[in-house]
Amino acid sequence: MERINNAEVRISGTEDTIIHLQAKVQSLESKNKVMEDKVIDLEARSRSSNLRLVNMPEKAEGNDACLFLEKWIPEALDIPSLNSKLTLVRAHRIGQRSDPNAPPRTLIMKFLNERDKMTELKAVRAKKQLLYKDRPVRFYPDLAAGIHKKQKEFDTVRQKLRTMGIRCMLLPAKLW
Repeated sequence: MERINNAEVRISGTEDTIIHLQAKVQSLESKNKVMEDKVIDLEARSRSSNLRLVNMPEKAEGNDACLFLEKWIPEALDIPSLNSKLTLVRAHRIGQRSDPNAPPRTLIMKFLNERDKMTELKAVRAKKQLLYKDRPVRFYPDLAAGIHKKQKEFDTVRQKLRTMGIRCMLLPAKLW
């Protein structure tokens, strides 16, 4: 009887501990979710004035990517209002060049003024196709990985809407 009572006391204590730990885990999971959302928001805000330039040939920018892009973008987009105002804080390629036959690395540029970025995006959309030495290049907003992941969840719905002829867009990860 004494051994059974001892076992029941230990089991009861263990169950109490498990209940306490489960509550603690739930609390930590909710705090972790809040922190993840904050990190995604902060990352998205830090990238808000960035654009990605895809398919620009390697070494086309020479030694100074900012200077090259500040001159090339207004000329390529035919935006006279940007000729003297466009200022990039920095521009760089992503990652290491491992294989010479690999496609060109993406170039990321950070604009000093977010209005310039928006003007450029509008001009790119109006132009439809942008070429650099007879090679198509594309501009994309620089999104945080978390937002990009959320946008991917809408891919099947967006595809169905396109086949039905309904226009839709994502802002930044909500379907409109």
